[in-house]
Amino acid sequence: MLIRMVRQRVAFIGAQSAAGLSRDGLLASQTQSLCATFATTVGISIAVATDVSAEIAGGPWSDEQKQRLATSLSAAAAANAQVGGPRLPRPVQYCDALEHFLTQEDWDVICDPARPKGPKVTVLTTRMWRLGLTCPSEDLLQRAVAIICCKGELGALNFQNKKAMAADIQKEIKDMNVLDAWPFAHMRRYPLLPIDLADDARNFAYDGTAGPITAPSLGPHALQLMAKSVPTRDTHKGLQREIATEGSGASSADALQLTSGFDRRQPQRGVQLDMQSQMLAMGQFMQQMFAQFGPKGIGGNHFLMVLLSRPQAFLNLFLILMLRLLRQ
Repeated sequence: MLIRMVRQRVAFIGAQSAAGLSRDGLLASQTQSLCATFATTVGISIAVATDVSAEIAGGPWSDEQKQRLATSLSAAAAANAQVGGPRLPRPVQYCDALEHFLTQEDWDVICDPARPKGPKVTVLTTRMWRLGLTCPSEDLLQRAVAIICCKGELGALNFQNKKAMAADIQKEIKDMNVLDAWPFAHMRRYPLLPIDLADDARNFAYDGTAGPITAPSLGPHALQLMAKSVPTRDTHKGLQREIATEGSGASSADALQLTSGFDRRQPQRGVQLDMQSQMLAMGQFMQQMFAQFGPKGIGGNHFLMVLLSRPQAFLNLFLILMLRLLRQ
């Protein structure tokens, strides 16, 4: 795998230099990238390090670059030998804007109502692997599930379905990385935009595609709220409540109410996703008004004019007042 990666880098350097880029600059950047990859690759044996060193020795690298690469390989192999096997797992990764790293082709599959869940999960996990997101954090798994839930046209999914989907995403990425390890340095926190990725990583992630696009509209706060509803552990309260409801033989209507987080008999315990989004938006709007007019001016005519000029904000305020009435 490492030998193939070195050969791919050499071919990349040749193609880029033929296109007019500086050969010396390409060699320097690829040397740095390879050293970082060697340092974070798990389980490099002495035999593998020897074979890769021979491949590097016949490459276009300068003597100084060959020495750097050989030293990095030697250190990785020595660290692996000292612990008698693979080193500690890599740290988990975070990507707070995964939806902006997907391509039009990815979204076409995810948003296609005729496709079942399996292909949607596969296209998302494949893009995550190509981006190098091989050790997703719980937050990242929740966001990945939320993307499919919000745009996948799968209907209402309960907590158990969401937890299973998160496990499927994690397993598929792991299986992909076992078959073909991601060839670049492990990155713990990703930028908010794919344009800020390293050139080689970005080229690998979007090879053969038109590149990433801005995510389709998901509604205000909808993705974030959906992500919070995805359980990744058995201690999740919503998951425990759902399992308890099923075990007690409650009616399907009760189970649906508890699964969605909205119990008509006890409205103070939760609200539907759309209403949560509206309340959050209204809360932010109210904070802006307090900051602008102060606690005294907020009750004045100017605030009323601003509120009436924003029908959605006025509707949000009405919904909040109705919720308070229901709780009484």
